[in-house]
Amino acid sequence: MKAEGLANDQSDGSDLSGLPAGHAWLEKTRWGIGWRLFVWTIVVAGLAAVLFSADALVQQDSPALAAQLGTWVAIAGLASLAACVASLVGGRLCRFFPFSQSLLFGGLMVAVWSILLGVIALMYRAVVACAPATECASSGEGAMVVALVSALPVFLVSVMSYGLALWCSNLGQRLVRSS
Repeated sequence: MKAEGLANDQSDGSDLSGLPAGHAWLEKTRWGIGWRLFVWTIVVAGLAAVLFSADALVQQDSPALAAQLGTWVAIAGLASLAACVASLVGGRLCRFFPFSQSLLFGGLMVAVWSILLGVIALMYRAVVACAPATECASSGEGAMVVALVSALPVFLVSVMSYGLALWCSNLGQRLVRSS
C-alpha cells in the first residue's frame, strides 16, 4: 500500500486519468477508498431498506420487522464486499471518468456477488446431502435465481455508493475554494 495514495498506482506508466489533477480521490489510499465505500454502501442500502419497509414500520407488522435483521446483516455483508472490491480495484478505476468508474464498479460488484453466491451454493451442496429416493433441486438453481433477483439492487446500490464516495471526497476542496 502506497502512503501517497492512488495517484501513482498506474501499472502501465500512463498518467491519463478521468479525474482532474489534484482531485482528492486520487490521493486516497486503498484503505481510504475501502472504508468510504463501506460507509456509503451502508447509507445507501440502509436508506433503501428503510424506504421499502416503511409500510411494515407504520403498521408495526412484527414478522416484517423481524425480517429486518436479516436485511441489515445482508447490507453489512454487501458493504464489506464493496469495501474489499474497492480496495482491490480502486487504483485501476481511477483512470476512467467518474460516471464510468461508478458503472464499472457496479458491474464488478454484480460479478463478484454472483460468483460468491455460486461458491456458497457449491459449499451448501457439498455439506447438505439429499435424502435417498427423493428428488432434490440443485442448490445451483436457487443461487442462480437469487443472483438474478438481487443483481439489479446490488448494481444500483454499488453505483450510487461509489459515486457518492467519489463526489464527497472532493467536497471539502470545493468548499474551501468557493469561500
